[in-house]
Amino acid sequence: MHLALKSAMSRIPYTNKVGETLGSIADSAAAYSLRALGGGDPMVARVRRSSDDAEKDFTASDMGAALENWVNGDVVITNSTFTNISGTYDTFSGASSSGFTATNTASDGRALSNVTISTPQIGDKFRINYNLTLNSGNAILFAFATSTGASASTGFTVYASGTGSIELTATKTDIASLRVNAIGNVDFVLSDVSITAIQSSGFVTTWYDQSGNDNHATQGTAGSQPKIVDSGAYLGELDFDGVDDQLDYPLSISTLNNTSSFVLAAFQNTTDNQFVLTVSGGSNNRWYSPIIWNGSYRFGYGASIDSINLGTPDENNHLFTATAGSTTAEGFIDGLSKGTQPSTSNALSDQSFIGAHTSSISYPLNGSISEIIIYDSDQSSNRFKIESNINNHYDLYTNANDGHVATWYDQSGNDNHATQGTAGSQPKIVDSGVLVSDGIEFDGVDDYLGTSTFSLTQPYTTLSVSKSFINNDSGGLLSISTAPNGTTSLNSFYRNDNGIAINAGATLTTAPSFTYSTNTSYLKTSLFNGASSEISVNSISRASGNSGSIDPSGYLYLGNFSVYYLNGTISEIIIYNSDQSSNREAIETNINNHYDIY
Repeated sequence: MHLALKSAMSRIPYTNKVGETLGSIADSAAAYSLRALGGGDPMVARVRRSSDDAEKDFTASDMGAALENWVNGDVVITNSTFTNISGTYDTFSGASSSGFTATNTASDGRALSNVTISTPQIGDKFRINYNLTLNSGNAILFAFATSTGASASTGFTVYASGTGSIELTATKTDIASLRVNAIGNVDFVLSDVSITAIQSSGFVTTWYDQSGNDNHATQGTAGSQPKIVDSGAYLGELDFDGVDDQLDYPLSISTLNNTSSFVLAAFQNTTDNQFVLTVSGGSNNRWYSPIIWNGSYRFGYGASIDSINLGTPDENNHLFTATAGSTTAEGFIDGLSKGTQPSTSNALSDQSFIGAHTSSISYPLNGSISEIIIYDSDQSSNRFKIESNINNHYDLYTNANDGHVATWYDQSGNDNHATQGTAGSQPKIVDSGVLVSDGIEFDGVDDYLGTSTFSLTQPYTTLSVSKSFINNDSGGLLSISTAPNGTTSLNSFYRNDNGIAINAGATLTTAPSFTYSTNTSYLKTSLFNGASSEISVNSISRASGNSGSIDPSGYLYLGNFSVYYLNGTISEIIIYNSDQSSNREAIETNINNHYDIY
C-alpha cells in the first residue's frame, strides 16, 4: 500500500559541525592558513629549508609528509679528500696540516676547511661519511664546532679503521667546522670525508593570502622567518621566536568599519609585551589583535592598545576575534565576548605586520599562529559560523554559544519547510555549546516554527516524538491555524489535565486513564477520523472517540497552538493525509528503533 506522506520533520543529525572549509571567502580582505579555507587545494606557503636555503611552494595538501620529505631531503654540504697528518699527537696543536686548519682554540683539535652549512638549526642532523686508517693509538672523535672552537654537537668517537658513516645533531646554530680530535697518542690517515644534511628545519618566507586579494605575507630575511618544520617535524603552525621573527603584508583597509578579524594564536611567553597582528595607519590609527600588554590579553583599536582587556594570558591556543564598527569595538576569546568599548571608523593603509608591532620588529611574538582571517565588512551575523568552522578544525574549546533553528526542513519532498525568521522565537538546538539531546527545544514563551499554506482532509494521521518539561500546562506540538495565535482548526498538544490530546473541533484526551510525566519522551500517534479518532502512546492505544470532523486549512505551526507554547522538545513529526492504522505498528517500530523510547 502506498504511504501518502504529506509532511515529515525528522531525525536531526547529532552534529553541529559546519564543514572543514569556510566555503567562499571572497569577502575577506586577507586570509592566511595552512589548511584550505575556501576549498580546493590552494598554495598556502613558500618554505625555506635550513640545509641549503632552497625555497619551494606548498599547497594545503602538502602540509605534513610532503613538506617534511622535502625539508629532510639529503643535501650534500661538502666533499673533501684528506691525506695523512704524519706523526703522533695528543692534540692537534701547532700549524695547519694538509686538509686541516687549526681552530681558534688549538687544543680543541683541527677543523676541516671548506665546510659551509647555510643556516644550521638546533636539531638539524648530518651524516658524516669517512675513510679512516688508524695506524696507532686509541681513536679519533668527530664533532661540530663554532668559529671559536666551542662544541656545536655531541661528539662521536671512532675506534677502528675502515669506511664508515656517523650522524651528528646540531646543538648550536653557528656551526663553522667539522672538528677532529685525537683520543690519546694517535697516528692516522683520514680521507674521503663528506657531510650530508639529512634532517633540517623549515621556515616560511611567504604565507599566501587565500582571499584572492594577493595580500601575501612575506619575509626576505632568513633570520626573521617563522619556523614551520622543527628538527624535521612539521609543526602545523607558524612558530615565532620572540626575537626578530615577523611577516609583512600589504593590507589596505578603506574604513575598518564593522571589520572582523579571526586569529588563532598561542603565546609561549605570557609575561612580555607581544603583538600577533597589526594593521597600521600611522601612530594614531592602528589595529592590534590580539596582544599581550602589561600582563593581559588585549585588543587595541585606534591610538590606544588598552581598548579592551580580554583577560589573563596563558600558553594555550585560543581563537581571538576582534570587531570594530563605527561606534563600538568588541573582543572575543574562544567565542565568548570579553568586553566592548567605543570606537570610531578609520582608514588603515600604511603597513601591516604578523608577529610584531612595527617594521623594526618591536614587541615580537614568542608563540605560534595557525590561522588569520580579516574582513573589511560587518561579519557579526556570520561570526558564530566562522568561529565554529575554525573550532571544528582545531578543536580548541567546547562552544559555549547557543544554536537556534531557523528552518526545519521537510523530508517528505513536498517542501513544507517549517521556518522562523524572528531570532527570539527560534527554538534551540545547541545549548551553551552542547547539542540538545532530545531534538529541538521550545521555551514555552514564544518559540515556534511555521510552514506556508497547509491543508488536510480526514482521515489523517500524525506522529510525534516529544517531551514536556512541565505538567498541568497546555503546550502545542502541532497545529493548523490562520495565524500563530489565531483560531486553530487542528491541534495536537499536551493538555492542562496532564493528558496528551488532539482536537479537530472536539477534544480527545488520554487523561485520566493515561497522563504524561515531565522530562519523558513519548511517541504519540494520532488518527483524526471524526468519531473514530484514536490516540496511541508508545504503541499502546490510550484514547478513542470523537476529535471533531474539521478538514483543517491554514498554516502548519510546530510548538504552538493558539496562545499555548510548548515548554519542551520535539524530535520528530510526521503527518500523513490518510489513515495509517494498518501501517501504524511498522512506522512506530521504525521510529522507536531510532529513539529507543519504549
